[in-house]
Amino acid sequence: MSFCKTKDSLKKAGLLLGLSMVAAAPASAQARLCAADSFGETILLQTDSNFDAGALVGLRGWIFNGATLVLPFTGSGVVNAAGTSVRVSIEAVNHINNQRVGIGMDTDFLLNGTGKFENVDSDVYRIHPVSWTALDSCPDLPPFHPSPDGDTTVPPSSAVKGLR
Repeated sequence: MSFCKTKDSLKKAGLLLGLSMVAAAPASAQARLCAADSFGETILLQTDSNFDAGALVGLRGWIFNGATLVLPFTGSGVVNAAGTSVRVSIEAVNHINNQRVGIGMDTDFLLNGTGKFENVDSDVYRIHPVSWTALDSCPDLPPFHPSPDGDTTVPPSSAVKGLR
């Protein structure tokens, strides 16, 4: 049994299906945000989705000192129920120097906030208070290009001086 009996009704059904697929497709909501931290480094953070109330948002990015990459990181953000702030949790590992970093922050959506910076370096564990101040624009950092998996962006090898 066919619901589309003529070419005209088939075209209308195809148009309707096409429109409903477009309406159902999620909008890309990636944001690139930058902040200066209280240690004098620059945080470049890429979100995977909107900061909607109650949302769990994937995060990735890099910590830079000048134009030199200090550490790449991944993590997540949890937006509060009111949709007014986000709790950020990111982690990074530098296998060359046997360093592990964790940062937990309470921030607004521009990355103004405070939190804790945990650093394990040479088997010494330290916790430091840290604050982030949003930058009006991201500084001129090395250009980023797609990674081989096409899902993330990575800095060029010229920026990765201390990690090789």
